[in-house]
Order: sequence, then C-alpha cells, then structure tokens
Amino acid sequence: MKKETLDKFKKALKIIKGSEKILVVGHRNPDGDALSSICAISLILNELNKTYYLFSYDEPEDNFSFLPEFEKIKSERKKVKNNFDQFDLIIILDCGEIKRSGLFNEIKAKSDKQYTLEFDHHPSDEKISNLELRFPNMNSTTEVIYHFLKINSLKLDKKIAECILTGILTDTANFLHPLTNYQTLEIASQMLNKGANYPKITKKTWQNKSISSMKLWSLVLNNLNINQKYNVAFSVLTKEEVKEFKEDLESLDSILHLITNLKDIKALILIKEDESGRIKGNLRTNHDKIDVSKLANHLGGGGHAKASGFIIEGNIEKNNFTWRIN
Repeated sequence: MKKETLDKFKKALKIIKGSEKILVVGHRNPDGDALSSICAISLILNELNKTYYLFSYDEPEDNFSFLPEFEKIKSERKKVKNNFDQFDLIIILDCGEIKRSGLFNEIKAKSDKQYTLEFDHHPSDEKISNLELRFPNMNSTTEVIYHFLKINSLKLDKKIAECILTGILTDTANFLHPLTNYQTLEIASQMLNKGANYPKITKKTWQNKSISSMKLWSLVLNNLNINQKYNVAFSVLTKEEVKEFKEDLESLDSILHLITNLKDIKALILIKEDESGRIKGNLRTNHDKIDVSKLANHLGGGGHAKASGFIIEGNIEKNNFTWRIN
C-alpha cells in the first residue's frame, strides 16, 4: 500500500483512541458484511477500552446471531437520534452513501466537535465524512477492517476472524462473485488459520433456507422475464407478495446470484414494492463490461459495479403478466 493509505489507517486508529463516546452504525436492512463489520469494530473497541453504542436502523436478521457481539446491536432509533450530540465519534460501516445509515440528517448537521469515520468498499462521490477508509477494489468492508487491524498491529483473534470471514463469504456469495480475487482468498485463508469456522458460517448464512424462502424463490422465477432488446432479466414482486414473504426477503440474494448465471443475460433487475409506497430495486450482473451501479446512482441508490440497489417512490400495477411502475 502507498504511504498515504497507510497513514490514513494509522490516523483512523489515533482518532478512535482519542474519542470518549463512539456510535457505530451500518446500513439499513443490514446484510452479512454490515453486521460482521459492526461486530468486528465492537471487538476492536473492547480491546481499546472504549465506550460505544452499536446501532442498526432496522432489526438485524437472527441468522447472524452467531456473530460475537451481535446481541449488542440495537435498533432504538429515537434513543440514538435524541442523544446523537453526545457521541464525539461516529463510525459508519458499509453504507456506500450516508443516507443508507438512516441517520443522514443527524450526521450532516453534526457539530464541529463530532468526527465521522467511514470503513467501506462501495464507490462513492459523497464527501461528508472527516475520514474515509474506502476501497472499492476490495470485496467487503470486513476486508478493509482486516487491513486496519494488520497495519496497526491490533489483535486479530478467532472472534474477529469469524467476523471478517463472514463478511467476505456473504458479500462474495461464497466466493462466486465475479470480482473475487487472490487477495480476498488469501485473507479468507488467514481467517481460517485463526480459527474461523467455515462450515458453521456457511450453514448459518447459506444452508439455512426454509420452505417459505424456497416458495419465494419459485415466485421470483415464475415472474421472471427477459428484455430481448437489452438481454436484461427482470422480475417483480408486488406489495402483496412482499408482505406474504416478509420474513424471507433476506434469502433473495442467493436466487439473484443464480439468475445472473442465465446464458446470454447481461444483467438482472429485481423490483420489490413495499406497503409504504416505495419501490426497491436490486441490480446484479456477472458481465465484465457492465456497471449496474451507474443505473442505481441515477435512481438515487448506489453500490458496486456488479451489485447495486435503489429506492424510489411509486407503486406497481399488474395486468395480464405485465407490470407498470407509477
């Protein structure tokens, strides 16, 4: 790494050590990488004897409860917002854009005495945080945290290894992501040597699908269509369908990776309508020359070149197997 990058990692540790009360936050509807990153930072802060609060705007999925420190993650929105000015450091993890934290207004209006530090692997043009450890060439935010630990010679034990490997596995779909590289595999190997339990992690995050989630996958496949002009696959879930399978929506990432393997398909779009009048889109591609984050950014979202998302206002009308967004 360049000296400038090494200095940023060292500066981040100095900022953390000099802070009195720290807020740690990941993105809304946290996935495995966000939750693993929160738990890894919690373990680091324990070693540094820091006072901190772990926050998730939405309740984390129970299947990640095997992560150390998971039980400390709270979703007490009112409490955090009412006491936001008490935190002198806000650590933002895996958010891409600050608005994904659910605390955009609070962070944007923070006082000069409050410092914001980001760990992330999503590309972003946003310049709100005081210090960004942002590396889009890495496959997970836990990879960024791994380098933070190594560069600063911090403790890397079995518990943190479990967090780092979980983040890598969930954000690469068990190394199936097209951007998975030698560095990612090398770090994963080191985490195994530190005692991370690969079979347990895959069982909890990959091999834990219910009959209900299988039915949801079937529905997504049944609603699947191909835009022949652009070779883009798309599927739609109405608010009634989303409501019916509300508890299984986190399992959709697996079926999205499966669909992107369709022959000649350049990209996939999954559209979901929720009860609050919003439409959520998930974009995926395995195509070397396609960057789905450009479309996501255009629609107010963000993410990676190969996996992105967005949220817009609107509703879906279904008529004779066709859908229209209003």
